[in-house]
Amino acid sequence: MNHDPFRGYDQWKTASPYDEYPNEPENCDFAQAFPDYESPADLYRATYKYTACGPSVGFHERRPDNAGRWHYCSDLLKLGTWDEINERGIILDCISVSSIVEGVDAEVEATYIDCDPYGGDDPEIISKDYWNAVEYTNERANEIWNETHGCETCTDGESRPGDTPVNPDCPNCGGNGIVI
Repeated sequence: MNHDPFRGYDQWKTASPYDEYPNEPENCDFAQAFPDYESPADLYRATYKYTACGPSVGFHERRPDNAGRWHYCSDLLKLGTWDEINERGIILDCISVSSIVEGVDAEVEATYIDCDPYGGDDPEIISKDYWNAVEYTNERANEIWNETHGCETCTDGESRPGDTPVNPDCPNCGGNGIVI
């Protein structure tokens, strides 16, 4: 068959009459969702600095080739400010929040916040979902820490690193566990 009925069809430029959203994709209003932060990097830095578990924050860049790319932590600086992202036509369609737990081979799995590139998301909901994900990640990281970082006196001296729960009434560590 030499005839390709889809030759020349570009899903990013051509709207089908069957498309629910015939307009071009664009970012949700991140500047409105996060008005105290000028960029994804600023949002990440503040989240990392003021959250006990120091979560990892990522933004997914949607690309026309459908390959997509995640930008995490310091890599977020390359994206620029919210305005620069919009000016350059970069589409961000998902935010990720996760964390590792120091001293043990454990992590808090990522929570994903989808952002509709066709304008269907309320910035307040994106913000609320993001901060809920940060809170959940911090709580879960704290639970893992408390399950695994007890000091030698949290139990009856039979602790093994990474395997002893923290005793909240421990006279030695004050219920904080071992310091790494």
